[in-house]
Amino acid sequence: MNSPFLEIVQKVLTGEGKSLSQEDQKLLLRDSESTVALSINEKEVLSFVNELLFRNFFDNVKAGHYYCDLAKINEYHDESQENRLGGIKEGMLYQLFVTYYTFKIKILDWGKQIGDDTVKKVFLDEIVSGIETELAACFFPTPGSVNFSPMMRLVSIKSKLENYAPGIIFDEIFEVIIPCSKCKAKLRLYAYKGLGRATCPNCKQSFVFNPMETLQLKVVADMCEIWKNRRDLLDKNAETIWNEERDALEREMRESGFDQYMH
Repeated sequence: MNSPFLEIVQKVLTGEGKSLSQEDQKLLLRDSESTVALSINEKEVLSFVNELLFRNFFDNVKAGHYYCDLAKINEYHDESQENRLGGIKEGMLYQLFVTYYTFKIKILDWGKQIGDDTVKKVFLDEIVSGIETELAACFFPTPGSVNFSPMMRLVSIKSKLENYAPGIIFDEIFEVIIPCSKCKAKLRLYAYKGLGRATCPNCKQSFVFNPMETLQLKVVADMCEIWKNRRDLLDKNAETIWNEERDALEREMRESGFDQYMH
């Protein structure tokens, strides 16, 4: 039974005029708990596939492509994507949200197929799981023993866009598209700008746009607030902020008994 993520890797490579050798396919499907040491070349292959799947994720965000039927979001979360975003149905923020959750659901569905009792899987499963965890930590964190601060999340998002999504600028992550209340023309607005008066370019209707009341996800509201108020600091000092935040995170991990996972 082939992994759906192996099919994604093969499809992306085919689109780039490349292919995955039989040896590399076997590597990706090798038991990740195998005691056989990885060669330098094999490590490079796994790193390459990790980068490729990250790029594929952000390509899908940009294009509005998803990993499974949108109805599955309601099936898994008992709430539609529009409801969770306060009625927003279009824009880059919406596409990011839906792409992430369909990616996560595809992982969950694959887990059901191979058996929920499988703790350690093949290398490709570990790569995919790691990507989902990193995306969640950046965009949709949940409470836990160790958490990125909002500023560290923004630095991490900025880094991922620069490394894997050169076609998406940071501001676009906060893009929402809503209909004008009068003429229904689609208005492209940016949640990070916060409360403000906007004017429809079509009918000239003026209205107050308050994204914080519209967006139900607190983490998005927090990111918007920080980006609006501290974007210059983030732009100029991203590396310094990351190092300081990383040191604080590592200290927290040691205090919480997670130091065995630190490298």
